[in-house]
Amino acid sequence: MSGDHTELMVELRALTLAALDRLEPMLEPLLERAAEAAGETPGTAGQADPAGSGAAVSGSSPAPSGCKWCPVCALAALARGEQHDLLTLLASQAVALLALIRALLEQHGQRPGPDGDDGGIGGVGDGEPPPPRPRGFVPIVVRVEDNR
Repeated sequence: MSGDHTELMVELRALTLAALDRLEPMLEPLLERAAEAAGETPGTAGQADPAGSGAAVSGSSPAPSGCKWCPVCALAALARGEQHDLLTLLASQAVALLALIRALLEQHGQRPGPDGDDGGIGGVGDGEPPPPRPRGFVPIVVRVEDNR
């Protein structure tokens, strides 16, 4: 039975790594757009020229229409290939989460089993027997005090 669990853990680890490898390229364009947007001076994107010509300030793209935190507007901006605050936040959080998952997988990766095979994952089959459990009845003393 522990062999089945070991095989399952190996397959889950491989599946997770494959999913991480496919998700990272999808998030890179969003992060690149977020980095480009962070390079702009705050508050100048899409503002009119101070000379009054009505032209946008040079070097800045027009501000996307819609609200900043609406998921519908975020999906519309994603479909148009535009930058949106919610997409930027989600992309940065997703990259941090992917890095955390990858670090956890590396930290708790495969360990050689007791016979030298790679059958142990996360403490299963790592050569050390589990600590013994107490067997039988263990009495518990309970004291009830009356504070009247």
